[in-house]
Amino acid sequence: MTLPVLKRPRVHAMVPAMRRITRIDVDLARPPHILYCERMPFVVLVGAVVFVTVVFFGITFHGLIAAFILMATGVGVLRQLFAHDPHFFAVYVKALKYPRRLPAVPDAPMPDLPFIGYADRPRISGSLRANPRAR
Repeated sequence: MTLPVLKRPRVHAMVPAMRRITRIDVDLARPPHILYCERMPFVVLVGAVVFVTVVFFGITFHGLIAAFILMATGVGVLRQLFAHDPHFFAVYVKALKYPRRLPAVPDAPMPDLPFIGYADRPRISGSLRANPRAR
């Protein structure tokens, strides 16, 4: 039994496939969304619109119109932000956790921390034996 000879694909035949792969990769890099908005800001927007509508207008016909206008405006702004940067709010919330000022030199010396990791602490002599040029 002879095996079929595999032929090398032509370059121009691969170009449409590469375009499809690129498009799929871009879609996989986009975070999950609701109506092309990030999920958490959308949930906060819905909660804020419901709160404002019920407090200021009540559950009336005019309140429903106001809620629709507020939702349309808010979703429009969130969609523009999502189109510009899909990870806008995720990165912003993560950046809030870091301190504003990071000194170049720590104010206090670092404490001598115990070694945590292996059951037996590696010895310097053992590491010197492993790397004879380090002597």
